[in-house]
Amino acid sequence: MSQPTSESPIQTPPPSPPQPLADGNGAPAGPLGSGEAAPHGERTGTAVLPAAWESVPAPVDISSQQPRRRNRLVLALSVAVVLLLAAAGVLTALVVTARADADALTAAEAAEDRQQAEELQAVQDERGRLEERISDAEADAAAAEGRIAAAEAAQSAAEEATAAREQADAEAAAADEQTFVDALRATETMTSATDAQLLQRGRDVCSYLDSTAGTPPDLTDAFDRAVATYAIDDAILLVTAATQILCPEYGS
Repeated sequence: MSQPTSESPIQTPPPSPPQPLADGNGAPAGPLGSGEAAPHGERTGTAVLPAAWESVPAPVDISSQQPRRRNRLVLALSVAVVLLLAAAGVLTALVVTARADADALTAAEAAEDRQQAEELQAVQDERGRLEERISDAEADAAAAEGRIAAAEAAQSAAEEATAAREQADAEAAAADEQTFVDALRATETMTSATDAQLLQRGRDVCSYLDSTAGTPPDLTDAFDRAVATYAIDDAILLVTAATQILCPEYGS
C-alpha cells in the first residue's frame, strides 16, 4: 500500500453494503433473494458477519403480554368491585339495622310517653275528683257548722226563753204566793201559822183539786176537807184564796 503524500488527498473507503438481519436463531440471513441463511462465521458474498451480532438479544413480543396484563387488571378491578359491593352491602345492612333500631327506639319512647301521659292524666283526673269531693265535704262541713251554729243559737235562745219564762213564772209564783199570804193576813186568818205554813195549806187545796183531774172539780169537797181541819171561816177563806190566787184554773 502506498503512503499518502501531502500533495494527494486522503481517500476514504466506500461504505459497506447493508448486511442482512439475523434470523430467529441469531444466524445471519442469506443474501437478498435467497431463502437459506449462511452458516455462522462463513462469508456471505464478500462480507463476513461481525461477532457483535451474537450478543444481540431477540426482540420481545410485547403484543403477547398485553392481554395478560389486561386480564390481571380486569381481575383486580373485579375483586375491588366485589369488595366495594360487599362493603356497600354491609354498610346498607348496618344502616337498615340502625334505622330499624332507631325506629324501634322511637316507637318505644313514643309508647312510653303515651303511657306516662295517660298515667299523668289519670292522676290529674283522680286528683280533680278528690279535690271535688274535698270541696263538697268542706261545703257540707261548712253547712253542717252553720246548721250546728243555728241549732246552738236556737237552743241558746230557747234556753234563754225558758229561763226567762221560768224566771217570769218563778217571779209570778212568788208574787202569787206573796199575794196569797197577804190576803190571808189581811183577814187575820190563821194568825198563828207562819207564811210557809199558809202557803203549804193553799198548795194542799190545789193538789186536792189536781187529784180530781178528769172529773169536774167540786169546790164543795175542798171546803168540806178544809172545814174538817180548820174553823169554818178559816176554811172558806183558805179555799177561796187558793182557787183565786194559787190555782186560778179552779176558781169560779
